[in-house]
Amino acid sequence: MNGKSGLSISAASYAGPQPPGSYNLAEAALAASRSQPDKPAFRLINPLDPQAPAQSATYGELARRTGHLIAGLNALDLPARSVIAIRQQTGIAYALSFLAITGAGHVALAMSPMLTARETETVSRIANVTAIIRDGSLQAHVLDGVSDLRIEELERKGAASGPAGFADTSAGDPAYLVFTSGTGAAPKGVLHAHRAVFARQPMYRDWYDASDRDVFLHTGAMNWTYSLGTGLLDPLVLGATATFLDRLPEPGMWSSILHATQATILASVPGIYRQMLRVGLSLQRDTPLRHALTAGEALRPALHADWIAATGRPLCEAFGMSEISTYLSTPPQSDWRPGSPGRPQSGRAVAILDAEDTANLTPLPLGETGILAVHRSDPGMMLGYIGDENAGNSAFRGDWFLTSDLAFMDTDGFVHPQGRADDIMNAMGYRVSPAEVEAQLLACPGVIEAAVTSVEPREGVSIIKAFVVADAATVDTGATALLERVAGNLAAYKIPKDLVFVDTLPRTANGKIQRSKLRAL
Repeated sequence: MNGKSGLSISAASYAGPQPPGSYNLAEAALAASRSQPDKPAFRLINPLDPQAPAQSATYGELARRTGHLIAGLNALDLPARSVIAIRQQTGIAYALSFLAITGAGHVALAMSPMLTARETETVSRIANVTAIIRDGSLQAHVLDGVSDLRIEELERKGAASGPAGFADTSAGDPAYLVFTSGTGAAPKGVLHAHRAVFARQPMYRDWYDASDRDVFLHTGAMNWTYSLGTGLLDPLVLGATATFLDRLPEPGMWSSILHATQATILASVPGIYRQMLRVGLSLQRDTPLRHALTAGEALRPALHADWIAATGRPLCEAFGMSEISTYLSTPPQSDWRPGSPGRPQSGRAVAILDAEDTANLTPLPLGETGILAVHRSDPGMMLGYIGDENAGNSAFRGDWFLTSDLAFMDTDGFVHPQGRADDIMNAMGYRVSPAEVEAQLLACPGVIEAAVTSVEPREGVSIIKAFVVADAATVDTGATALLERVAGNLAAYKIPKDLVFVDTLPRTANGKIQRSKLRAL
């Protein structure tokens, strides 16, 4: 492995479990219905009344209703592998729609309920959508040839004819489609096979440390890949209980929600954990939470330390992307290494390749920064892009998928992300990673959030500008004092030449910083 070879590589190709030839992800997610039909499978919680679920279903109920919906879809006589979009609020209807579409052998498009009708039409055209299962409270699209379906009607028709079985799909058949959040204007779909759910097994041990005894609580909307996988599909495959919130609660409600739901594993993003701690999160003695999971943005050392001090529970980080899901992580029983989300999960083939030499397939020496890559043999790897097929060709170098993330691997195998390659700043002719500068700003007392980007105050001149969310005392001290604090830890060309305090940072719906909007500021 890396330490012995001196090279930044975990394995030459994927060495984890391989999916069987015949595999349907919905059937795998509902397997527990055969042995534990009465066990709680899904719950939706209203934060104002967390004691009584607003929606719930056992494994038996979820399997029965999915069977009725599959029958309802079969009755429509749609073309094989039709792309069917889900336009629902987070809840059991979203879960049932996803399971029924994939269970019937079609392709589920996980849409955000926040999309406007125009955005829905744009995405539908790119994905060649045949039908949309829509919540009647959401705005309708007006796209010709796309059926506007209601889950209630599909279930009613399916119940009349009797439940249908799962389609006989292969592990490599297309199953679901998600659109990358990104920061660009053009949406790009990522198509995954049924095998992608099977391929999530390495994270069960190397991130979750979970079993069928666990109760998962995810704070995100169900359409997000992090929520869809960690919040819904993984708990179901494990035979555990999946729990979601129908809205984000007021900050002071988190302690009571965690106790009322009896969640043993909490999954969220650093911003939510900061919110919890800011209002003084206090877990009751009999709150069964074992540990918390975080992804979506880098976990800062101060937040990690504050969480453990307040709760006594591990906060476990992971790193991934829509094209492959998470592949680096730190499990609860392992020490967290600041600046790194963890090591490659068991069986994953991860390498650091030369960022400049596009033909070089030799991993860089340990400690050198390059492009983070994952081997295409990983069964969790996407089938390809929809809407920008050429991007799929340029994303690979030989058999390595280039993530566009810069990183280095240390001698113990921990991978340290250094920001996106396309986010690299040019400051007075020097190339600078935003992550490095932001880490120094975030280490300063009073800084809550920070983001940097390069701007051109005049033609031909590029400087680094910082945008900081800070407490009142830090703001009163002034930008100059804050820049002086970081000056001792950064080379002169890396120090921001300008710093402004802002109330919030512009982010995508999934919480990623939008640097293009920072530049517009």
